Amino acid sequence: MIGLLVDCDGLPVSVEVFKGNTNDTKTVLSQIQKLAGRFDVTEVTFVGDRGMIKSIQIEQINMEHFHYITAITKPQIESLVKENIIQIDMFDKEICEIEQEGIRYILRKNPTRAREIEEIREQKIVSLSKFVKDKNEYIFDHEGSDLCKQKKEVDNKIKQFKLSYYVSCEMDDGQIALSVDNNKKMESSLLDGCYVIKTDLGKEEVSAVAIHDRYKDLALVERGFRTMKTGLLETRPVYVRKESRTRGHVFVVMLSYIIIQELTKLWSEIDITVEEGIKELATIDSITIKVGDSVYNQIPNPRDLGKELLRLADVRLPDGIPYKESNVATKKKLLKRKK
Repeated sequence: MIGLLVDCDGLPVSVEVFKGNTNDTKTVLSQIQKLAGRFDVTEVTFVGDRGMIKSIQIEQINMEHFHYITAITKPQIESLVKENIIQIDMFDKEICEIEQEGIRYILRKNPTRAREIEEIREQKIVSLSKFVKDKNEYIFDHEGSDLCKQKKEVDNKIKQFKLSYYVSCEMDDGQIALSVDNNKKMESSLLDGCYVIKTDLGKEEVSAVAIHDRYKDLALVERGFRTMKTGLLETRPVYVRKESRTRGHVFVVMLSYIIIQELTKLWSEIDITVEEGIKELATIDSITIKVGDSVYNQIPNPRDLGKELLRLADVRLPDGIPYKESNVATKKKLLKRKK
């Protein structure tokens, strides 16, 4: 389990390897202790998603007088609605804020996400209708088939699609009939695209818009994870076995990601990815020049793109490189360690 801690700009601050299949929430305390102890900082706001920062983690954060920004789950939103702390009509494209017992709730609705959820819901109903149609055709073609068994499979499919609240099926004249309660369906869609961000930061410390933007900056962490784990750097597969070497491997990957971020900023003027830029620079090679008894290495002029990449990175290639008759590549087998 790998935990990446970044600052508000997405720049890695620390990376940590946890033993075994450690739950996300159990990784937070060590980060709190790290910042308060080893880094000796006093003003910190932790930003984490709803699966990372829960009630126990909030208590741990507050013990060090740090702050937090997180989101709440849909059932928690529904509870706030039932308690009349917030109302459905408060959710809009514009940010709305409610304060309750020193906790600030930042409300917003994403119309694009709401449409996506509605489309997914309709696709599930269409898929379910086709599934029922196939079952009815099977029942018609196979006289004496177990109708209850077929209905049970449809019920399981409804549960799998998480449509049980407003979709049901019944046996009707030897066939399976699907029923959709449109009122309940509309009720279940009220919170589509709605989310609530929760924080203990005071209004005098930071605005609601800034809190919302900082929570959305979690995308920077996700981008870092993708690049480090499965993207350009590919942390896995890990070929080392010792604990210290595994941690060292992950730390080097984090340092590499810092370089990638720096190159991203340096090359922002041109339409090229860091990976494409590195591949272009990899084409720059040296050639050996022999003039009489003198031997040296020279680097030919890079292509136009390579020149631009080097210029933006403020790197100047040397005119020449001393020649040394050393072979750094070898196929010699290493001596086996004696037992």
